[in-house]
Amino acid sequence: MSSSRLIRLGGLAALVGFAVIGPLDAIWEFVFPDNVVPSIQVASHTWFLVHLLYIVVQPIALLGLIGLYARQAEKAGVLGLIALLMVYCGFMLLFAGEWSQTIIYPVFAHAAPQFIDHPDQNVLQALDVSQVITSVLALGGLILFAVASLRAVVLPRAAAVLVLVGAIVGLVGNLLGNTFLVGSLGALLGSLGVAWMGYAVWSHSAESAESITQMPVSGHSVVNR
Repeated sequence: MSSSRLIRLGGLAALVGFAVIGPLDAIWEFVFPDNVVPSIQVASHTWFLVHLLYIVVQPIALLGLIGLYARQAEKAGVLGLIALLMVYCGFMLLFAGEWSQTIIYPVFAHAAPQFIDHPDQNVLQALDVSQVITSVLALGGLILFAVASLRAVVLPRAAAVLVLVGAIVGLVGNLLGNTFLVGSLGALLGSLGVAWMGYAVWSHSAESAESITQMPVSGHSVVNR
């Protein structure tokens, strides 16, 4: 399989992955409202299905970001590579968190719900620090990725601006306590921007490849003049 085809598939992965992640992040508060006891939420089938969906789409989204970087790697330079590495580490931590929330949290909800329902006794509070680190890596990496994309001028600039604004809003929301409105707005803007980039790569890579065709044999060739 050619590198151009792999990059095009990476664009499709970014489009699909972030088209799912964005709405999931935005509707989180409606699916899991604060007025429901946490241990009941964690033990529900909805909790399992939503987090399982995250587990499926996050690797797809990460592959998509790698494809977007590959499309502009030469012009994105060192900044683009640093951004990709930060996003990669952040997404790996996100995946680990989703895995634990899908598999481990329900066990606590059934065996010892007080650990989840009472923050002052919550043995899972140590994960709060890791969530801050994850947010700084993933969202900070997306900020740098957007800046590198703006400098490279390969992908749509408007899409890069959406990623930049969404990542900044999301990072501020996470550091301030992840308010629903701020977090949802950041997720939607950032995901829309990355999905737009993915669509651009997926839809135009084939056209770019087709534009590189052999000169017709009829008439005088440029190299023979």
